[in-house]
Amino acid sequence: MEEFSVLALLDRCGSLEALCTIFVCQPSLVDISIELEKTQNFLRELISVCQMSVVELLELDLFKSMEGCPAHFLPPHTVSEKAEHYKIMAIRALVALYKSLLRDVSGSVSMDISLATEGNREDKVTLCRIGCVAVESVLCPLKSVVQAAEDALLQVAPVNGNCVGKVGEHVFAQFREPHCERRNSES
Repeated sequence: MEEFSVLALLDRCGSLEALCTIFVCQPSLVDISIELEKTQNFLRELISVCQMSVVELLELDLFKSMEGCPAHFLPPHTVSEKAEHYKIMAIRALVALYKSLLRDVSGSVSMDISLATEGNREDKVTLCRIGCVAVESVLCPLKSVVQAAEDALLQVAPVNGNCVGKVGEHVFAQFREPHCERRNSES
């Protein structure tokens, strides 16, 4: 997790896939705490990837290094498909880490479900923020990303009500409109 930001794309995807398995193992294979700086940095990176569109991902140095390299445009996968896969793996890892963190705090008396904390640590990632990002990822226009997000979220269902409330009605309206139109056309 500490060296994640310096890994190449395929190494990142492989690491995320491995971490998905590690995070959900019981008993825990690694000591993870939302208070640790390495966990906070890793969460910020995952959240950033989850909230970016594929077009925005392609602007990252990680993908810019692939420009003009013919090997990256050969079958079976284009650079855009690799970016989409990276986003999928980030969502899965984020939800797996969320599940692990929830399990760790389930015995605690209190749990920080706020979006940010007071004072100089406003950028602190909380369980609520992780849940919100995971729920919002269902709104991605890419079907494969939505499917990955839905599958991952089923592992932690039901999502904390406070988290769902913080996502906001405007987000659910965006989600509801296309599905309502589709249902009406099917009727």
